[in-house]
Amino acid sequence: MMKVNAKLAMILIGGLLVLFSIYFIPSFFLTSFKDVLGSFYDTGKLLYFGYIALAVALFIVYLYRYEVGRLDIDNTASLLELRKETNVASEAAPEVVNEVVTPAPIEVTPVVVQEAEKKPEPKKAIAKPKAKKVQPKEKAKPAPKKVAQKPVAKKVPVTKPKRTVKKAKAREYFTFTFLGHDYQISKGWETIFKGEAKKSYFKSLEQEIAETSKTKVLYPAVEDIFRAFEYTDPSEIKVIIIGKIPWYRKNQADGLAYSSKRGEDINLTSKVIVEEAASDLKIKYNDGSLVKWAQAGVFLINMGLTTPNDKPLSHLDAWTRFTTLALQRALDTKQGKVGLLWGEYALTYEPMFKKAKVNVIKSVNPSPLSAANGFNGSKPFSHANELLKKAKVKPVDWSLK
Repeated sequence: MMKVNAKLAMILIGGLLVLFSIYFIPSFFLTSFKDVLGSFYDTGKLLYFGYIALAVALFIVYLYRYEVGRLDIDNTASLLELRKETNVASEAAPEVVNEVVTPAPIEVTPVVVQEAEKKPEPKKAIAKPKAKKVQPKEKAKPAPKKVAQKPVAKKVPVTKPKRTVKKAKAREYFTFTFLGHDYQISKGWETIFKGEAKKSYFKSLEQEIAETSKTKVLYPAVEDIFRAFEYTDPSEIKVIIIGKIPWYRKNQADGLAYSSKRGEDINLTSKVIVEEAASDLKIKYNDGSLVKWAQAGVFLINMGLTTPNDKPLSHLDAWTRFTTLALQRALDTKQGKVGLLWGEYALTYEPMFKKAKVNVIKSVNPSPLSAANGFNGSKPFSHANELLKKAKVKPVDWSLK
């Protein structure tokens, strides 16, 4: 109690000293400048001292509340310590159950006692951070055992054996000399040419033609006499067309039966033939040349290979021995083939075709004088291809362009 009163006294004395210093020191200065301030002296003095008084009052109240607050805190702490000691004593002597231990009265001022009797505010429990629920870790599933994969056999693409296509052999030739000219004859005819060339009839034939060519025009030209044997080999023959003699007009004969020289005026019989082919197979043509047919496997053989311009049939008999052997050679090959026999002369060779079991397509001569009697519209070319297909032979390409 004495401690509190002493502190209050000191507070009051301190306050008075502050008031004294604040009042008298400024008052001295205000009085000194009274003449300068004039009419503002009294008003300024009242306002100034009013603010000073308010400041001192607030300072005293602050000091008082500060000291009392500290005293209240100290008393409260003492009371709490006393209660803790009492609780400890009661736990130490459990047999005295009904005995109440009262603490000795504490002398305090009424104000202090009232403050002390207040129940201490319960200490705010410091909220402990909630422990996070630790979810039980799932048992790690054992890693699946790596099963050793069997090596997958790579799929090897099954390649079907390619069909072996027999490539056409390069044409082989041999050189044959006749009337001083060298001819390149297809190799398949070599036996006949070399064998017949040694015989007397063939030598006589050569001599006769040589004499005629000195005074007369010979058809075809010397270099084209054996042209049918140059373009077509016996093993490649699919169709045989028999003619009688070469055209005996200027610049028409080219060494192939029924063919006209390329780029020259077309023979009338040649024109009938190519027109029938165009109608039959829907093909186009430029002239009467049948060279493309010879290259496609059509054996265009005239039974008389040469003729003078003034006597067309004068060399026919001399040549038939040789050309008949050549025809027989063509018929003897194993490959299926067809014979186109046009006119009475060609039909005289039909027995040879029958003997060789070769199909024949017969017709009248394709001359403009007789074509209307059975050749026109007969479609011999498409008919020949049908027979070749039945014999499992590739059809002939009859195109002319």
